[in-house]
Amino acid sequence: MATIHFLQQGKGGVGKSVVASFLVQALRHLGKEVTPFDTDPVNASLASYADFQAIRIELVLDGIVDTSAFDVLLDGLYALPQDAHAVVDNGASSFLALNNYFREIAA
Repeated sequence: MATIHFLQQGKGGVGKSVVASFLVQALRHLGKEVTPFDTDPVNASLASYADFQAIRIELVLDGIVDTSAFDVLLDGLYALPQDAHAVVDNGASSFLALNNYFREIAA
């Protein structure tokens, strides 16, 4: 499976998207295959950089994880080559919903 860098934090404006964009650039500079995913429901910062060709996925609708969209994300991650990297930029507004969903599916 690819290496997945999942950036999330419950507070907005702390630099998640900046770190995600730096990580995409650094990994590509090192010659790594990188697929960025932007799941931030409010600020699609990573997807706004045309050169990144980030895959935009709306994971949370009305505060609830859209399981079909989450399946799209997982399918995209599983489809990556073994030595590839994925950078997933998630927003503060979906932090609680997504973490609650992770807890539910892990139980």
